[in-house]
Amino acid sequence: MKEQRYLVVSEGDLPSLAKLLMQYFQEFKGNANEKVWLTQKEAESMLNLKTSAMANLRNNGVIEFSQPTRKVILYKRESLLNYLEKHSKKTF
Repeated sequence: MKEQRYLVVSEGDLPSLAKLLMQYFQEFKGNANEKVWLTQKEAESMLNLKTSAMANLRNNGVIEFSQPTRKVILYKRESLLNYLEKHSKKTF
């Protein structure tokens, strides 16, 4: 069984500790305020692709999208990240 260790924090140090913990968790998990759905321009910028290439990925079912109106297309951030990860090359 692993030995339990305790840390005593004074009330005055609590705000500083809270700030450090928030920074740690944001770096560990990413920003919790990141948008789930990205605009066409944001998605193009993220993948460094043009509109026609985005349309090809969308039409071939490679990336997830939503089209709430005829002229508005949104792309799911997680789908774009998965696409990048799928096409990443491991170093030697």
